[in-house]
Amino acid sequence: MKVELSTEKVRELSRLSTARGLWAVGVEWLGIALSIGLCEMMERPLWLIILTVIWIGARLHGLGVLLHEATHHRLAKSRWLNEVLGDLFCAFPIGVSLASYRANHLAHHQFTNTDKDPDSLRKKSADWVFPKPPSQIFMLFLRDALGMNVIGHLRGVREMSGNSKLRSRRSKLRLIAYLSIVALAIATETWPLFLLYWLLPTISWLQVVLRLRSMAEHFGLGVQGPSATRTTYASFFERLFLAPHNVGYHLDHHLFPSVPAYRLPELHKQLLEVPAFQEGAHRSPSYWAVLKECSGGMPAKLFSSGGAKAQ
Repeated sequence: MKVELSTEKVRELSRLSTARGLWAVGVEWLGIALSIGLCEMMERPLWLIILTVIWIGARLHGLGVLLHEATHHRLAKSRWLNEVLGDLFCAFPIGVSLASYRANHLAHHQFTNTDKDPDSLRKKSADWVFPKPPSQIFMLFLRDALGMNVIGHLRGVREMSGNSKLRSRRSKLRLIAYLSIVALAIATETWPLFLLYWLLPTISWLQVVLRLRSMAEHFGLGVQGPSATRTTYASFFERLFLAPHNVGYHLDHHLFPSVPAYRLPELHKQLLEVPAFQEGAHRSPSYWAVLKECSGGMPAKLFSSGGAKAQ
């Protein structure tokens, strides 16, 4: 899809705010800290443990979305600050490094949905063939929630690492950080908290959300090729637990990757005024609708220009 905006408009939408980047990272970490404090204060009732694990998994995903922002140098005006925030506060907590993710993700942008796209190459298994029956989709998410698919995630992290010296150095730094945290947790006898509030959300709810996000971005579209990308409108609760930081505006991001996440809704409004986008953009009204599409059950009217409104 070829969509054009004026150079002036793109430049305006691409303006960065370091304060907004810092705020976004800080809010995610504050959300994690407050949820842990509440769960501990209430002495960990089972229902609250489950809710806390889901909440922290969602916040880790939020950090992953901010890692994506750092990958495009959209998190802070200062390149140095962008790298520090992206690595230490976003990438390392979810098991990757900024350099390795950047190499992978920029290749994804360059070769979207082709045989050179590293994301497509890692998703050649039957799990990523859509549409499929709702029962099979449910079982995929159930295995994710139970931590049964985390090995595939770790394999993907390893494949992203590559052989670059820079990526190797940062991987070593990440390993040192992990070992230091584990040693501190053992020394202070807080390792059960580490397992409960980091490991469990990472291998369960984070995996659920990562799968749904991948499905929403490039699967169940009924077409192949570089243009096979959708934008998904998220409700308030979907933004809290599934799609923070406007990550649902994925088609918009592919068209104009210089626009930071907090300006994507504004970009989307501009794009809706462009006939080519209005007529050709694949827009889904919710993540529930994405699941319906991936099971082959979405009515065609939801793909039309009148099927969804910008939020």
